[in-house]
Amino acid sequence: MKRIFITLSLFACILVANGQKVSEEVKVTIFTHEEKDNLQNWFQEELKRMDLSQEQESQYNSIVTYYTYKMSRLDDLDQDWTRKEFKEKLEEYQAKQDAELKQILTEGQFAIHQELYGEFLRSAYRRWGLE
Repeated sequence: MKRIFITLSLFACILVANGQKVSEEVKVTIFTHEEKDNLQNWFQEELKRMDLSQEQESQYNSIVTYYTYKMSRLDDLDQDWTRKEFKEKLEEYQAKQDAELKQILTEGQFAIHQELYGEFLRSAYRRWGLE
């Protein structure tokens, strides 16, 4: 079985949410391809600790991919967010994602998710200058 379909394509942001295409001219990429690969490999290995069922894995992938894509597009050049608005929108997406994940994960699995996703977010926040 392939372990976690998304392989955090979240970080690569290769999925297009809701059928919308984002022009290459406005996309902002905060991680290099090598960094994305390293993050994906690390996340993939760490996710094994969650011991997700096949159904949980499918739902988890869907939820995390959707919200990570949404978050990754917040800093596109065609967005006009203030720093405060940008951070508020990030936190809004995180809260929505967490609420959905709590419905499908056990407390222990959710704790692992928070640990892993927190590491990714710390890296992203540093790149965005939001520490």
